[in-house]
Amino acid sequence: MVDIETLRTELSTDPKNIGYAPLVEDNQDAQLVELLNATTGNGAEEIDILNLDHDTFVLHIAPIFLELPNKDEAIQKKWDRMLTTLVGLREIGVGTPQMQGIFSALVSDGLLTQEYIDSFTKRVGSRAENIFGENITVTQKDVAMALRNADGTGAI
Repeated sequence: MVDIETLRTELSTDPKNIGYAPLVEDNQDAQLVELLNATTGNGAEEIDILNLDHDTFVLHIAPIFLELPNKDEAIQKKWDRMLTTLVGLREIGVGTPQMQGIFSALVSDGLLTQEYIDSFTKRVGSRAENIFGENITVTQKDVAMALRNADGTGAI
């Protein structure tokens, strides 16, 4: 959900030097929306993916099943149990502290690399997503409310 006060501050201060000012002055709400929702340019940054569905997660952890037989018996036994549990989950909160701990253990045990984990738990997000959260987009109505108040009057 877009917090209008936070959006108002973003548009008035332009902390990433995206270039809002001329568009704000000219009431170019549609162009402001494009800049805020773009996954390229100054506002785009890496964001964490918080959840993955079962099939996507299992696809990404499949390399573990290939590497596990090459590990010693203690590691195999530990991960045989854990993998059974993980594969049984319907949706996986990859951004939770618990999963981050599991990922750290997978790296420590040599079953996955951190770079590989990052490849499916991070992505480039828009400025809107960096401010408001994964999969959040700003609308023209949001921008209008931030710039001209809910009734369309006033200015920042």
